[in-house]
Amino acid sequence: MGGIREGKLLYGSILVLLSGIFYAPVAVLGKICVEGGVEPVTLNVIRLIISVAILGLLALNRMKAGRRLPLAGGIISFVFGSLVWALGGLFFFAALGMMNASLAYLLMYIYPAVVLIISLSIGWERFMASKAAAVALTFLGVALVLRVGGDSGENFLGGVVLVMGTTLFFAIYILVYDRYLADYSAALVSFFTMLGGLALMLAIAPFHGFDLDFVGKNPQLLLLVAGTALGSVGSIVLFLQGIKHIGASWASIISTVQPLLVVLLSWLVLGEMMGPLQLCGALLLVFGVVLIRWEKKPSVKGAT
Repeated sequence: MGGIREGKLLYGSILVLLSGIFYAPVAVLGKICVEGGVEPVTLNVIRLIISVAILGLLALNRMKAGRRLPLAGGIISFVFGSLVWALGGLFFFAALGMMNASLAYLLMYIYPAVVLIISLSIGWERFMASKAAAVALTFLGVALVLRVGGDSGENFLGGVVLVMGTTLFFAIYILVYDRYLADYSAALVSFFTMLGGLALMLAIAPFHGFDLDFVGKNPQLLLLVAGTALGSVGSIVLFLQGIKHIGASWASIISTVQPLLVVLLSWLVLGEMMGPLQLCGALLLVFGVVLIRWEKKPSVKGAT
């Protein structure tokens, strides 16, 4: 039994690690697209159309294999997907036009701290001084990153607010998934989640700047938009599948690879530099997130 347990932990950990590798380029590609003239609404709509098409094929395959998602699970996935993939994605891509990709992602990465705060507020977590200290350390890192790497302009502050909105939506989704959806097929849950996001985006698009003018001006950008979709699909499926084996808490620790990869890619591709104090703030942020979830040992869940 010990060997099986360790095998599931290793398998789940590898899936979450791969999830981070898939998602890291999304922020960089999104930044290039937005600066190249792609409207955030357009970027998110196209990304979700491609994602839903890919996930639809995966979901159909799972259904042929006998996997099912109850009506309640489908509704929950659809509703919360509209938050995280429509509004969350829209806010994040809009923020990329106001701040560096590395800063935007570091802010989004504090979601485990937000998960803990919400869990404490609704009684799902027990208060511990060590956890409170870890949250304080995380936000100290955020303050240092923003103080050194940002400015006080309205655009930058607007970007911070938008990314924090994305962080809040993602934290809520993680809580709901881990509590109500983790026992179901990751492909089916992901499909209905992104379908909900696409439905809301299609309702928003006609009123908020959807256009395809960039295709005629710079058609190469369409490939980059497709890249954000592939990264998003690969990331969410691998992450949710990994949670099945090790739980959301341990997955949060392993996903520390994501901000490190985003910072590296932002430097290599976009030329975004982080100064010494800013890097110290980023490390404090990541370390605080690890401490938040370190006290919980990984749980082994059955795969579906």
